[in-house]
Amino acid sequence: MKRLIRLAAVQRLLAGLVVAYARILRATLRWEVENRSAMDAAVASPSGALALFWHGRISLAVAGVDFLGDKPRRVMISLSRDGDFISMAAERLSVPVIRGSTGKGDRIAGKGGGTAYRQAIEFLRAGGAVLLTPDGPRGPREVLAPGAVRLAAAAGVPVFLAGLAARPSIKLRSWDGARLALPFARARLIVDGPLAAPSAGDPACLEKVRADWQERMAQAQSRAATARDAAPAGLRLYALATGALSPFAPVMLAVRTLNGKEDRERRGERLGRPTRPRPPGKVVWLHGASVGEGLSLLPLMQAIRMARPDQTLLVTSGTRTSAELLASRLPAGSIHQYAPLDTPSAAGNFVDHWRPDFVVFAESELWPNLLLRAKAEGAALALVSARMSRASSIRWRRAPKSARGLLGAFDLILARDEEQADRLRALGGRVEALADFKFGGEPLPADERELARLRARLADRPVIVAASTHADEEGSILQAWRAADRSAGRKSLLVIVPRHPHRGAEIGRLAKDVGLSVGLRSEGADLSALDVHIADTIGELGLFFRLAALAFVGGSLVPGAGGHNPLEPARLGCPFVTGRNFENWPLYRQLLALQATRCVTLGDLESLFAQAMSDPTAFAPMAARARRFVTKHDGEARAGMGRVLEFLGP
Repeated sequence: MKRLIRLAAVQRLLAGLVVAYARILRATLRWEVENRSAMDAAVASPSGALALFWHGRISLAVAGVDFLGDKPRRVMISLSRDGDFISMAAERLSVPVIRGSTGKGDRIAGKGGGTAYRQAIEFLRAGGAVLLTPDGPRGPREVLAPGAVRLAAAAGVPVFLAGLAARPSIKLRSWDGARLALPFARARLIVDGPLAAPSAGDPACLEKVRADWQERMAQAQSRAATARDAAPAGLRLYALATGALSPFAPVMLAVRTLNGKEDRERRGERLGRPTRPRPPGKVVWLHGASVGEGLSLLPLMQAIRMARPDQTLLVTSGTRTSAELLASRLPAGSIHQYAPLDTPSAAGNFVDHWRPDFVVFAESELWPNLLLRAKAEGAALALVSARMSRASSIRWRRAPKSARGLLGAFDLILARDEEQADRLRALGGRVEALADFKFGGEPLPADERELARLRARLADRPVIVAASTHADEEGSILQAWRAADRSAGRKSLLVIVPRHPHRGAEIGRLAKDVGLSVGLRSEGADLSALDVHIADTIGELGLFFRLAALAFVGGSLVPGAGGHNPLEPARLGCPFVTGRNFENWPLYRQLLALQATRCVTLGDLESLFAQAMSDPTAFAPMAARARRFVTKHDGEARAGMGRVLEFLGP
């Protein structure tokens, strides 16, 4: 057998098996790390570092070498038959080796210990990290040899002691009690350090340090092996199932890309491969699955930005539409990434890179791998605007331990309404209050002097506002207003506030084509003599909502845009209507149920405009209902935001 192992072909085969096993572990292990900040600081430091771990945990150490990032590293491997193929495997895994170990009797010179010792000192002093097992290669098991202490003293670098364990794993019948982690296992790394390098020279002092380090390594290993209780069986099964499917994720994403559902240039983000570096300082991660959830978090983002401008906002969403919409609305300094798929590897890649300090998920987003991985890394978790459908609650009731395990991971749950709160509490969630974060924003501002000036210029002319309009809508709106103005018997003004202000001149030409006098606000037009005023400026929608007898909220007459925000006119007591295509704002359904707005077709616009022209107060009761509804929920949301802000720390 010994001769067989020495054969080059056998060595290559064994090395290949080790490499394959290590790569599987690196892709699938779900890590929990204690004292991660100290380890990251050492990786970022230009000084060297010595890391010690027990020989029986080599497989986990190899799987966790990615924690070293770009830090130059070397691993010390013995000059032995086993060491030959392990060294070959380490080189293939981009972990260069230093070969050498102590021998006995007349074999000392042949083991290369002195050469390896000198190479390690030189590498450590140059700023690299050296990994070694102080109880190998011949043992005794988990007894720290004095050579590791002498190496630290000679190099003068800090030392880190590592405890490594995984569940489930297989124990081998070897001298070191080696354990081989199984793919998709939950792994734990306990980091003790940095410990100052001892002073060289005094043997008694070095022995005292050796005994202390040995005890501390034993404690670190014990803490790693006694990891907190395993997740409920249902969540473990979920992790195994998603892990088994993860090799097929690239194929699925490629198909979705062909169907236009994924961003080809950023597809790697869905696998947890970031396209932006992590900025220094604290990171607050906010996640909303699609357009509605993402938009609902905007007021909270603004509140966080105002309260803690030093903290980075990382915003994730899962659809191309949401990414495109959020790109133009996120607060300055925010980072958008596509949410990773909820596989163990993608979740691990994402969390390991961004290392969020605080995580906020919106509505019904419950992704176990992502959430539990972030929790294991020490992040606080919040679920806001939380909701759970009746069907989802029935499914979760079939796995009550899993539901409690997942919902119990949240440090804060704010439910959308009492019905949702009851469902979440029944599953073990600790709901603290009600708050729907689509609310909570401030009323749109307006210059009071300009508002007074415009009112004086208008005299008693009713104003119809068409807000956030799109190209396929303005022509129809102009025709409807023209017909209504002729029949109303009272001269009015149509104000068009296009979604994209640069289209002002284009809309002006449309108005002139149907015989209307038109002026652009950007050109200082006097609206008292106009039929149509094009508000092609930025940030003045609040001004015109305050003047309106009726507003039409655009992006809703034809499919595509998905509607626009109804809360903006509602907060100002401005009566408003919408088209039928408001899928990005489901809130309209609640407002319709309260008779706080109306859903209209193109054919309805003329009669509604005429009614508002004839009686500018006709829709005041509808506006009052909308304002009461929004005021109540804004108050709840702002209180909830205050609770969330408490987690940002000092």
